Amino acid sequence: MENCVFCRINKNELPSWKVYETELTMVLLAKEMEVQRHTLVIPKQHYKDVTDIPTATLADMMEVAKKIILHYEKIL
Repeated sequence: MENCVFCRINKNELPSWKVYETELTMVLLAKEMEVQRHTLVIPKQHYKDVTDIPTATLADMMEVAKKIILHYEKIL
């Protein structure tokens, strides 16, 4: 989707602070970090809403989220 900020970040058209990624998922630090460790775990492909995301992608996102949480707990 051409106007989607996250799609543009995934295409490297906009700057971002990517902290981790897999084939299906990217992890970004929020642009305006109002809360410490506020991190976005999102699919690389654009979907209308969560019900459209394939199960394999959702599973990857949850696995990545857990990995990031455990990392934060270890370093902070």
